Amino acid sequence: MATYECKYCGAHGISTPQGLNSHVMQTAYCRTKMELELAKSDSGSEEQQLPPSPTNIADDFAMDVDDGTWEEDFPPDTALDPSMHDDPATEMPTSQRATVEDVEDEGDTQPASHRWVKDYRWIEEWAGNAGTVKGKAVGGFEAYRREQEERNQEPWYPFESKDEWELARWLMTSGVSQKKMDSFLELNSETHHFVKINATHLYRVYKNSDGTNREYNEMWTADWWWETQGFLPDGATIAPVILSSDKTNLSRFSGDKQAWPVYLSIGNIDKATRRQPTARAMVLLGYIPVCKLECFTKARRSLEGYQLFHECMRKLLEPLIEAGQKGVDIVCADGFIRTAYPILAAYIADYPEQCLIACCQENTCPQCTVKPKERGEYRIHSVLRDPEKTINIITQNANGDAPREFKEQNLRQVNPFWRDLPHCNIFKCITPDLLHQLHKGLFNDHIVSWATKSVTGQEEEIDERFRCMSLHPTLRHFKKGVSLTSQWTGTEHKNMEKVFLGVLAGATDTRVLQAVRGVLDFTYYAHFETHCDETLAQLDEAWRRFHENKEIFEELGIREHFNISKLHNIKHYLDSIRSLGTADGFNTEGTERLHIDLAKMGYNASNKKEYIKQMTVWLRRQESIHRFCRYLQWAVPDYVAEVGRDEGGQEPEEEKNAGNEEEEEEEEVKDNNRNVSFSIAKKPAIVGPSVKSIIDDYGATDFLFYLDSFIHDTLPSCSVTLTESTKFSLYKRLVLTLPPIHEVSSQPVRDVVHAVKGAPQVVTTKGIKKAVAARLARYWYGFKMEKMEMMGL
Repeated sequence: MATYECKYCGAHGISTPQGLNSHVMQTAYCRTKMELELAKSDSGSEEQQLPPSPTNIADDFAMDVDDGTWEEDFPPDTALDPSMHDDPATEMPTSQRATVEDVEDEGDTQPASHRWVKDYRWIEEWAGNAGTVKGKAVGGFEAYRREQEERNQEPWYPFESKDEWELARWLMTSGVSQKKMDSFLELNSETHHFVKINATHLYRVYKNSDGTNREYNEMWTADWWWETQGFLPDGATIAPVILSSDKTNLSRFSGDKQAWPVYLSIGNIDKATRRQPTARAMVLLGYIPVCKLECFTKARRSLEGYQLFHECMRKLLEPLIEAGQKGVDIVCADGFIRTAYPILAAYIADYPEQCLIACCQENTCPQCTVKPKERGEYRIHSVLRDPEKTINIITQNANGDAPREFKEQNLRQVNPFWRDLPHCNIFKCITPDLLHQLHKGLFNDHIVSWATKSVTGQEEEIDERFRCMSLHPTLRHFKKGVSLTSQWTGTEHKNMEKVFLGVLAGATDTRVLQAVRGVLDFTYYAHFETHCDETLAQLDEAWRRFHENKEIFEELGIREHFNISKLHNIKHYLDSIRSLGTADGFNTEGTERLHIDLAKMGYNASNKKEYIKQMTVWLRRQESIHRFCRYLQWAVPDYVAEVGRDEGGQEPEEEKNAGNEEEEEEEEVKDNNRNVSFSIAKKPAIVGPSVKSIIDDYGATDFLFYLDSFIHDTLPSCSVTLTESTKFSLYKRLVLTLPPIHEVSSQPVRDVVHAVKGAPQVVTTKGIKKAVAARLARYWYGFKMEKMEMMGL
């Protein structure tokens, strides 16, 4: 039987042309190579040709001849020779956002592994092989469907019909008690795990040709992956294991019921997907027992609790030892078999659990050996903790030798779970915690308190300034001040950070303002989704600004020292970003959100007695329902099941409510030169309003001025006299899709402009309908929704 081979990645054994087409379109690397080939073939013609449809890709494989040369216009200010040569035998994939342009040049002085990409970046590729394909395998869904067909079973089996399946799904997801659903729902609880490998090729990204401005984003663009690949056999596929654990309360208002879930993901999945709870890219690994340990004396309970944590983690991670040493063949999402090495790379935790993981006390740094009284220094050059040395010190202390380093490094006498994990440096695995270290820790617990005490009038003055703050649609108005708020959320901290520097302006010493500005700048830089060496330098500069001005708090008698753990831990942000990628991929906010789905909902469905067992049964059934839904969506054409909704994908309320008098049909027009698309109704919603109406009813006070300026600048030969009686057609909404700002978000930004007609307050039979202010407003949808007035337009 004839088979097909992919000329891009070398995958073979594909039985049909349709299978080859599907493989190319669904594999990021092959799809990128196909797009490059199309760009090459189109570069010699003046007219842009449409790419071939997926149905004729197999024909292109047989007919296209790749000679490896073509021409492409390069930016005039680039330092790279505008022609480069790339060896097809060592060609690797690029970032999903970039397109590689390969041009042959006899005098090329750049390394063959450096390649230019359209958004002014260069790529350095791994010299060896990574993610080598070993063969082709049948996917889990396909194997299950074949088994059903052999038994003449419908896709709904073990259910008799679609209706019975829908009933079972509703019972499981509607909140019916477990006792009642037991009589209806019995599902096969066998679980299959498939690892989605998104980065089987390794490369570094640079923003310039000489490799002096490196870019950091996903884990596979950082140093850890690159360094670890060199320790493994040629062609190995790294599966960086990401762990997260956090103890959480289950009971409300009263009671002491707690759970200690441990979550797991892998770095091959992009961080945007890992952050989505409904993507299920972060799975529950298990629950650590939360015990009172009353069988031990009060003096020994804490130490025994630490050891219990490590023993449980050792049991959970035991399969990683052999798999990390010898590798294990897995079936990836693209259907190919690769030898994966699961290696613990990152551990997401708050500060107390970081110290628990590092086997140190909570008055020290879990990553380095800095002395507790030196944690407030800026340029302290402390030595990073070493796993082997730490284990030796703990072992010597257990044998009664009492080494001096045990006390100096503030260690705890426990047997660490990570001692046998291959290629694992647990101290480098500890990641930045944006939520607890920056927002709730440094800003709320320290900076707000210090800055408030530096103001004359202190809390009363700060509250009054918050209350007097002018209203703005993009900012939260704290109408009651901030001092009386006892329970803060991460969102409230972020809203407060936006205006806090303005609240302090003119009320305190300028050095206090500089110190606060340094912390706020650092916080915003730390949230970047894409960093480079230049932005990391700005991050460090912001932190330097704080340390240069922090002595003002000592001079004012507010602080005696700055030996604070959360203040020192920020020192390690730069090293962590360079090693594991940007900090937004390891934020504990994701862990806090997972508690709802994987701990608290299961507890609420139980009878609160022996709840951990009931929670595991409930979660197993939820996973079975979800997996069967996905299988039916794959196996049954046009079948759709509500298996969860991503909160980030919901339409914001402002967009829902704006202009809802009627649905307007829209068409999309793209501007290829500026990489901007916009959508607007085919016909204007309002015809004939005068300029006076636009000014009075919609608040566009400077409409005539800006329109005259636009006509004069764009059409200088046009002589048009505009008056207040001139009439126009009015659209209610314009949607602009702007290119993503990679440092802020990988998603395009939707800039929506609404025209809202002013209306007075009206008393109706259903109550009072509030007045609506006339305005033209913009709503930005992307990584975040905001609203901004258009300055008279």
